[in-house]
Amino acid sequence: MIATAAWTSAAEAALALGRRWTGTGKWLLRELRAHEPELADRWLSSHSDPTAIAGFVRDVLAHAGGPLFSGYTVAGERPSHA
Repeated sequence: MIATAAWTSAAEAALALGRRWTGTGKWLLRELRAHEPELADRWLSSHSDPTAIAGFVRDVLAHAGGPLFSGYTVAGERPSHA
């Protein structure tokens, strides 16, 4: 389930980065194909391979500037635990 959620979310993120409508179901693939056909083929072929899904997700994140936790900081105070 986690791999499938990551697979779908990465496709949605790739489309959002391209300022495209994401869609659901078959429309997600159609939008990917219209946006970037090679990316759509890679996304579709990675469906049943967790290693390929992880690579796809990493590539989409790299295109967005990297994963959130890499150098991510939040300004503010840490809440106290009373």
